Amino acid sequence: VNVNGVGSALAIKDDLNIGAQGKGHLDVSSQGTVTNAYGNIGNEASGIGAVTIDGLGSSWTSTNDLSVGKAGS
Repeated sequence: VNVNGVGSALAIKDDLNIGAQGKGHLDVSSQGTVTNAYGNIGNEASGIGAVTIDGLGSSWTSTNDLSVGKAGS
């Protein structure tokens, strides 16, 4: 998932899973923003997740827990 550029936003009320049961990548750049309740990167044993946050004003806000590599990588 790419969230790039001023005004680009991804807002999720619940979980945001990156690479939950396979490969996944989140790229936030150029003042893009992502918000969610719970963030999971590589959550399951078969999960491979990667996240890149790049540039001034780019952000990922997980209002509750952020889990990295819980069972995956």
